[in-house]
Amino acid sequence: MKNLFALFLILFYHVSFSQTLITDTLFGESGYVSALNVGNSEVMTILQQPDNKIIVGGHNYDFGCNCHYIDMIRTDACGMIDSTFGINGIVHYTFEQRNLGFNYKLQPDGKILVVGVQSDGNNGSQQYPFIARFNSNGTPDTTFGDHGSRKINSIGACEFLNVYLLDEGKLLCTGGPTNYSNVIMQFDSTGNVDPTFGNNGVVQHSIPAGINFFNSFFSMMRTDGKIISVAPAWMGGDFRQAVLSCFDTQGELDTTFGNQGFFIDYDFYIANGFKYAIQSDDKVIIAQQNTTETAMNIRRYNTNGSVDTTYGNGGTVSIPAPNSPSRIQFLTLLANDDVIIGYQENGDVPKYKKVDVNGLEVTDFTLNGGSSFQFPTNDDKGRVALTTSSGEMVIAGSQNSFSLTRFIANTSIPNITISGVTLNSNVGNLESTFQWFLNGNLIANETSSSIEISQNGMYTVEVTNAWGCNTSDQLEVINLGEESISSIKFSVFPNPAEQILTIQSKDNTLISIRIFDVSGKLIKSETSNATFTNIKVDEFTSGLYFLEIKSENQITQTKFIKK
Repeated sequence: MKNLFALFLILFYHVSFSQTLITDTLFGESGYVSALNVGNSEVMTILQQPDNKIIVGGHNYDFGCNCHYIDMIRTDACGMIDSTFGINGIVHYTFEQRNLGFNYKLQPDGKILVVGVQSDGNNGSQQYPFIARFNSNGTPDTTFGDHGSRKINSIGACEFLNVYLLDEGKLLCTGGPTNYSNVIMQFDSTGNVDPTFGNNGVVQHSIPAGINFFNSFFSMMRTDGKIISVAPAWMGGDFRQAVLSCFDTQGELDTTFGNQGFFIDYDFYIANGFKYAIQSDDKVIIAQQNTTETAMNIRRYNTNGSVDTTYGNGGTVSIPAPNSPSRIQFLTLLANDDVIIGYQENGDVPKYKKVDVNGLEVTDFTLNGGSSFQFPTNDDKGRVALTTSSGEMVIAGSQNSFSLTRFIANTSIPNITISGVTLNSNVGNLESTFQWFLNGNLIANETSSSIEISQNGMYTVEVTNAWGCNTSDQLEVINLGEESISSIKFSVFPNPAEQILTIQSKDNTLISIRIFDVSGKLIKSETSNATFTNIKVDEFTSGLYFLEIKSENQITQTKFIKK
């Protein structure tokens, strides 16, 4: 009668989202979504529609045809593939032989913009920037540009890396490098170059003295509408300095930022693959492994371009990652501007660390009770994230497919227990809504997490989380008013456990013991009638586990952490 998969994913304690997040098993299939299983994929953007549907955008390389594709998948708010989007929820499209989608944006009308590189061949000098638009159902918007895409071959080989929606439907694209500098272009709402912007639609800035050339220019928009660009710059030597620039939506440099619009950080090195974000107060975060690839460095900059020396140690947080080579893979900001980064040490499972807004590492932050996380299929690793004001986080990953998962602070999965005449759903997520039923019939006005009952029967509670995802649990009451729970008590120690987990009972009653991981998979099962039962857990993967201890007339559920 009980859904055992749901039963053992209950957290029996209140968890602040700032410390521990767990997989939302109501999302997708047991907490995960995997689609576009074509290999050589890279997720670049995750978007949330007003109806809470989720779009993941990126690109894919096909060895067979030597082609690059624009790729997107869409799920509903509960992680179910949206079959109305593209072909069975997937867009796998190229306008020419090579289309790499680097950045995606949602328009208010639901259409999707994508920018990147487009080419009809493999010649490096013919890799041109493009902007394209897709309808809300995933088909190309043939009213935009040239049958859906506008390729720009007038400024040389380069790439668009970001796109912004401006007033009157105008579109601003930023990227580069072309002639070793950045490029800014403006388009109208139909995909035509705006000749009133800059020099026939194009703005480029002169390279500051001492810089030989730039690599890629990534950008982000501030709350005042100005745009911050970040790029690695080669100034001689083995490494590249971080260079920030600031300009308005007309492409004009903000001369109050850094030195005439540019700030060169001679003390912070970045390379292709660095991660960046902008806080709610417009301060900029950049993360990159150090030059020896033995630590992750996070740097913060003020709105005038200078290093924010109040952050961490003189502006930088350094997280040791000694198993070289260690490389940054992931960065996201929570609603309170705390930072979560993900990185991989020497090809191992990626680790995740959290740093608060002051630059202090949150040492008790965990994902499913541990510091490591990787998608269970296709070796996919987290790349980008969508966060909510309540601290929930949807991570999109890629490598051999597009994958999604959602992390939450408290589960919405019910586990009905009875105490006297009260049934309790034991749901920790306070944003959930409830409806109780008796023998399949709705009980009017019983919409709380618990209910007082007066008769026997089959009781059901339906729970809906904040995303609109539903689940339920049942309990048959057959002896209301009688004592149905024995006085047997159990204790579990040590917790966390490293090699042995001990269960102590007050007598020698026969008990059944089962251990489940956070996905609901049964890991270990045994029986015992001893006062002390020792369970070997030394071969368990570090993380959070759920323990069921069942006697003749009592079920106890708890959790433990394997070090």
